[in-house]
Amino acid sequence: MRVFVYWNIRLRVFSIAESVNGRRGKLIRHADSVALADAVFVVNENGRLRSVAKFKEVHAGIVGTLVDHVDATAMRAVTYNPHKAATFTRRDNGAPVHAAPFVHATVTVDKRADVRAAL
Repeated sequence: MRVFVYWNIRLRVFSIAESVNGRRGKLIRHADSVALADAVFVVNENGRLRSVAKFKEVHAGIVGTLVDHVDATAMRAVTYNPHKAATFTRRDNGAPVHAAPFVHATVTVDKRADVRAAL
């Protein structure tokens, strides 16, 4: 099942919604951990600009196929900050990330998003 996953800043969990043509559809559920295959990192530029201007809205996420488990041991950390870049980026070197064969997203003990991708 193709889904759109995004970080819910109010609830501090990942929201999982249906993916309709690469866009967010109906909310399915919330989760502390999500595993995806054939993932694409998407950012709506107009939404990003509105978010930077203080109007918070969901404008970025990961579209992928929901799977039960992926091995996250050799994956690279990925981050997104609309004030610093227009795309998702690697945390170690700042290189843009647009797609990955596998993604694992979890909520840390201190309630932060930890997204890792096989790059």
